[in-house]
Amino acid sequence: MTTSAADLTITWETLVACEPRLTALDMLVTRATQGVPDGEIKWCANRFFYSAIKPFLVQLVGWERGYPPEEALDPTSAVNFLILQRSDLDALHEAEEQRRRPATTLHEELLRSSAAYDYVYDRLYGALPGCRDCLCL
Repeated sequence: MTTSAADLTITWETLVACEPRLTALDMLVTRATQGVPDGEIKWCANRFFYSAIKPFLVQLVGWERGYPPEEALDPTSAVNFLILQRSDLDALHEAEEQRRRPATTLHEELLRSSAAYDYVYDRLYGALPGCRDCLCL
């Protein structure tokens, strides 16, 4: 009998059954891979992944799953973290946790795990062609 998310075996099929929107990210990576002919154009896998994939990935798996979307803060209203005390940081963290929807199923716990995030990250990033003629090299 499965009693915790840690007892579930992480496979792509399991994760997609829990979160079908992962297939859209997989398709995006597949299309990008098909659109980068060998040696013909400059390509930066890091730029593509971190700008086109990761912003959606963190909403679907890992620690950031379950938080409602929010708008960016205006620079004038942003908190200056350099002057905060430890108690201020604890209070901010507690307030954020109150906004998060609770994980009520084993599958939701699995999707919020570091192991699930690492699995999906490695699968998607690993499917991209390597960088060519970019500033990463």
